[in-house]
Amino acid sequence: MTKQILIMAYEVIKLIFNHKMLAEITNQEIEKLVAEHIQENQNLEFKLTLNYKYEPERFETLCDIASLANAGGGYLVVGIRDDGKSRALKLENVDNIESMMKSVRSLCLEHIEERIEGMEFDIRIINGCNIAIIRVPVSSRIPHMVTFNNHTHFVTRYADGKREMTLSEIRSSFTGCSWKKIIVY
Repeated sequence: MTKQILIMAYEVIKLIFNHKMLAEITNQEIEKLVAEHIQENQNLEFKLTLNYKYEPERFETLCDIASLANAGGGYLVVGIRDDGKSRALKLENVDNIESMMKSVRSLCLEHIEERIEGMEFDIRIINGCNIAIIRVPVSSRIPHMVTFNNHTHFVTRYADGKREMTLSEIRSSFTGCSWKKIIVY
């Protein structure tokens, strides 16, 4: 990718997902993610589906959401197939989407501490495909911890992935010396 394309991709992400409420994001903006093959980043994650029926998948979903909260908020868009390099390739229909969203909301309430206040869940039909968008707002209650199967995990996002937080990252989030002081709005 050339520098110019990277800058354009950044501007599209900033324009579309600059901590907007879900009601402010249009279907055309979601379609633009696919049309311009936007890449996942620290505040944007794509999933083809959320398979919440099995423990490993539930844990993965919880970590995706907590990592967004711990990294300054963001969006999880369900119903986007990526190209294997974390770039949006196409919209695909998500089956049983209402049931999935209810289950994800319940999982978050049960397994993420401190609770992430102000999370939004939306279901849309775009080009005949049911998709879901989860907005994880900027949180003043970081770090958020995933408690699952009697284990605790502190996770954060970087670029287009997530990882366990280091001890110093966890410590600095408790003391208030965190991303909140570095992000330029």
